[in-house]
Amino acid sequence: MNYHYKNILCMAGAGIMIIIGLLPELTGKDNPAVSKTKTQGTLPQFQRGLKHLFPDFASLEKIQDKIYRIKSKDQKELGLIFLEFLPMDKKKKGYAGPIEVAVVFQQQKVFGVLIGKNRETPRFLRYIAKKGLLKSWNGATLNEIPDKKVDAVTRATLSSNAIIESVLKLAEEHLKQASDKK
Repeated sequence: MNYHYKNILCMAGAGIMIIIGLLPELTGKDNPAVSKTKTQGTLPQFQRGLKHLFPDFASLEKIQDKIYRIKSKDQKELGLIFLEFLPMDKKKKGYAGPIEVAVVFQQQKVFGVLIGKNRETPRFLRYIAKKGLLKSWNGATLNEIPDKKVDAVTRATLSSNAIIESVLKLAEEHLKQASDKK
């Protein structure tokens, strides 16, 4: 095969890879390699994370806008999950796009940060989690989140900063909503 045909084949292969990479954006569907959770009712994007934090997790009960009670199989409260107010198109973008987060509280302290809809690779998110970013807020109250200094993960700066900003915005919005109700 001469050099010219090899170039054409390489460009065609690259074009196919670009189209495959853009497929979620073109179709409006999430990357199936990233979102492997099954729908079990409300908030399917956080089901796996909730099951990891609370092995006895069974259901969610909405208690107000963007706040759900996490319940066990015997209907005992395990904690609360706070969701973001910002739509995905208004969020700071990570390496592959916006990253949805939720903050889980147990006894009014952060018990974990969960990652929801995103277009990052699972391997990349595991790297961020392994470096401890998602545990950075553990033990803090909702009021303490905005003042907590959290550093981005080296080699994952864009995505880390997107997660950090999302957690901060989530806390600020929930604090604002609580003060507006008083």
